[in-house]
Amino acid sequence: MGKNRLAASSGGDSFLVWSPAGDRIAYTGWDPAGWYRNVWSINTDGSDPAQLTFFAVAETHGSYSPDGQKIVCTQYRNDSRTDILVMDADGSNIAPLLSSGHNGGAD
Repeated sequence: MGKNRLAASSGGDSFLVWSPAGDRIAYTGWDPAGWYRNVWSINTDGSDPAQLTFFAVAETHGSYSPDGQKIVCTQYRNDSRTDILVMDADGSNIAPLLSSGHNGGAD
């Protein structure tokens, strides 16, 4: 059985998770400029890669909701805060769900 490269970036893709329907994979990959880690999704055959987050900080560890309609991820901000974001599975309607304090304490 051959191997297919699924991710669009040049390397370092990680934290792959299957959608509940089994038709897409969410993963952490580099933005096109190679500066920030963002959440992406892609069809299981490698087509239709979509960058879902576009912030100038790192977003990682995407995970689908049980119905596949939402994705949550961790955002590591430059001010040492860590947020949990939620978005529609296509990356729209992104919003903070939880924000931590500077030393890991929840706000």
